[in-house]
Amino acid sequence: MKTLKKRLPLELLIEENRPSTPQAIRRYYLCNAVYYNLLGDLDKVYDYSLKAVKWWDSYPALKDEEFHRYIINVSNLLNTMYNSEKHAALTQQWLDKLKQEKSGKSYHNQKIIFLKLSISNLLHLLNHNEFEKAHQTLPEIIAGLNKFGLRKSMVLTGNIVTVYFLVHDYANCLFWANHIIKNLKAAGREDIQRIVRLYAIIANFENGDIDRTEAAMKAANRYFKSVGLPKAAFESVALNTYLKRIINALVNEVKRAFEDFEIFLHQAKPQREAKTPLGLAELLIWVENHKNPVTQSTGR
Repeated sequence: MKTLKKRLPLELLIEENRPSTPQAIRRYYLCNAVYYNLLGDLDKVYDYSLKAVKWWDSYPALKDEEFHRYIINVSNLLNTMYNSEKHAALTQQWLDKLKQEKSGKSYHNQKIIFLKLSISNLLHLLNHNEFEKAHQTLPEIIAGLNKFGLRKSMVLTGNIVTVYFLVHDYANCLFWANHIIKNLKAAGREDIQRIVRLYAIIANFENGDIDRTEAAMKAANRYFKSVGLPKAAFESVALNTYLKRIINALVNEVKRAFEDFEIFLHQAKPQREAKTPLGLAELLIWVENHKNPVTQSTGR
């Protein structure tokens, strides 16, 4: 934060310096939302995100012309509300409002609404550990993926893989992980590309298919090498030190192998403001489920 204060004129964010032109006012609200998000002040983030969304109602012509920007602003507001117990109960009102928007009736805008809201809803359910509820939404989401031609959306398909992984539906987890691995190689988000490969390895292992497990491990390492992933990177260590050990462990070694993996995952949690490796929490849940077994659901 000290670096930010040195590099940017933060005095421009105070109310006395609010700009006067319409679009500049909206950007002023958005900049404040980002700033308070960095400070961890969710109430202020909500206030400014709400102002940015309500701004559009004062300019209906702009709202109709740039409806996709409006959807992005609403999506950001919803994400803020999902992360705040104080405001989470109001999310349904905004979801209903979006569905009633006249500008949202076109195919293109329906596509944007579906994509943004599906991602927001899944993230909300995952962040609140409501994995079964997330699982129940997937048939409708997958139908929407097909309807709107969104099977190449890396973020949404990546979240679908995650949900199936968390509810132990390893057949579906593999289906969608392989969809990403085979069809979305150039779609960006290398963090998603890396973690779905780990999910695929685990899914094959849980299915008892040793040959495919070993093949998936080799394929993952080839991918890591092709993108120049350091050997000390989270996913590389998770695979080559811990997952490999679990997969190859004798019966009397399995418990200790899971315990050591759990220790590694806790140690991999970042200090202070560093970003948590994608999939770390999900891998921890998988490890904990093996320490405290639960009934697993399967099948696509």
